[in-house]
Amino acid sequence: MGISQQIGASSLIKAGVIDNTANRPASPYEGQVIFQKDTDQLLVWNGTAWVIPNSPAQNPTGLELVTAQTIGTAVSSVTVSNCFSSTYDNYFITMGNGGIVSSYGPFLRFSLAGVTTNLWYGAGYYMQNATTITGFNNAGTAYGYAGVGETGSYGFKIDIQSPFLTKQKDFMVQYVGGGTSTYSGIYNSHCNSSASCASFTITPEYGTLTGGTITVYGYRKS
Repeated sequence: MGISQQIGASSLIKAGVIDNTANRPASPYEGQVIFQKDTDQLLVWNGTAWVIPNSPAQNPTGLELVTAQTIGTAVSSVTVSNCFSSTYDNYFITMGNGGIVSSYGPFLRFSLAGVTTNLWYGAGYYMQNATTITGFNNAGTAYGYAGVGETGSYGFKIDIQSPFLTKQKDFMVQYVGGGTSTYSGIYNSHCNSSASCASFTITPEYGTLTGGTITVYGYRKS
């Protein structure tokens, strides 16, 4: 009689199957193999890092998926929790899959958990219907910006350096937003905080957000 017939297939231990990055073995041995369910990846510990089998690096394309979070309906903000860790120094964040729809514009604020004082300094510009260029800045605030627009959809891609490290952070954004008008632009900022930050929050200046997916990737270190 097979073991599944004796104790039930649903009771069997699924060796090496984990839910996410946070649940990877704390003290892996060289050659240990796991399957990570949230990213559908087969990984092996090479003595230094978790890598894709037969690849010397964590991901041959240079980016590794950390998490993807779908935004709900008419939320006042969205927080992506525990997405930054010591696994990566720098991160790439995108918003896509139909776009975030805002009930009211114009700015999307990006804040790091643990940075509550006015330590962000930056500037950017946007074009409205590709005709008028407008500059703006945030000299001394508790947040950066992930986009500018009106009532309508937003999309952005963000590079952020050293969010989890006890170092100051650099933040670079390209975005598009629109409703009756189309806005597009760039925004760059420096955060003077050296706090270690594991999470971030996107908050509209006014109104709510609906739909879209925020995806976080880590840049492999080698």
